[in-house]
Amino acid sequence: DPTVGIDLPKRTGPRKRYFTSEEITRLLDALKDEPRLYLFTKMSLSTGARMSTMLSVHRDHIEPDGTVELYNHKADRWYKGFFDAETMELLRGKDGYVLGMPGREHEKPPCSWLQKKLQKVLNELFNTDETPKEDRAVIHTLRHSVASRMLEKGVPLEIVSKTLDHSSIAITAQVYGKISPNLIHQSVKGLWD
Repeated sequence: DPTVGIDLPKRTGPRKRYFTSEEITRLLDALKDEPRLYLFTKMSLSTGARMSTMLSVHRDHIEPDGTVELYNHKADRWYKGFFDAETMELLRGKDGYVLGMPGREHEKPPCSWLQKKLQKVLNELFNTDETPKEDRAVIHTLRHSVASRMLEKGVPLEIVSKTLDHSSIAITAQVYGKISPNLIHQSVKGLWD
């Protein structure tokens, strides 16, 4: 193997699925009777943070203006995120870990409850047995959706990278640079008019 001893770039995997605005509406509608899942989804859609980061959010990490200190477990560092007004309203009165189990808010919630319950909803709404792996809606699709939506709205790549707490803008470009054909279409449409 000629690549032995050479540090190759990490692969991001084949999964490039993201939710459209209409799909987000469907998802939130499906979760309206599940307060913790709804809150998790709103928190994720505000920050683009990974599941483990969201489960680590403690009330002490949230400022009244919506600024939140987020912990990136993958990179072992803290970074800032921001919650929108609706998410802040949902967080009102929360204590301890905001996604903590009822009566056990001072214990970090386990990933298992979220993975099972939310993935079941995602499967019911968006996945079939025939859905290819790379097109399946999974919890991490929320993170891809935030980045994709930001790029579609013309947010500079540097800000998207900072929002997701990527270690470099090159990672953001590699993962999300090809995700939205609409962005390319809109960028070149009328370029020379």
